[in-house]
Amino acid sequence: MLNPRSHLILRLGLGLVVLLAGLTKIFSLINWESYIAPWFSSLLPFSISIFMILSGILETLVGILLIYKRTTKYAAIISCFWLIGIVINLLTIGAYDIALRDLGLFAIALTLALN
Repeated sequence: MLNPRSHLILRLGLGLVVLLAGLTKIFSLINWESYIAPWFSSLLPFSISIFMILSGILETLVGILLIYKRTTKYAAIISCFWLIGIVINLLTIGAYDIALRDLGLFAIALTLALN
């Protein structure tokens, strides 16, 4: 079990990262589309641009839920699944450095989900 201060730091840290990533997708501040594997984009029933906006909305909501203590555990579980999907996608396009970073974010999300 994490001590309350550690839990707060992980919850706020991951929550802010996810929230800000979501906002950058909604407002197209970063070209996130370049990180989508061709095999994945071929599965989408809509454009990558629409997917990025939807992803941004989901990430913004999950970021807020991570910050709010009562919903942290549930948001962390969602984050775990989301981040594993992101890591798999990144590995398939050879973005190993970014996949490694997101694997670290997954470890934080898993820690919050299990506590």
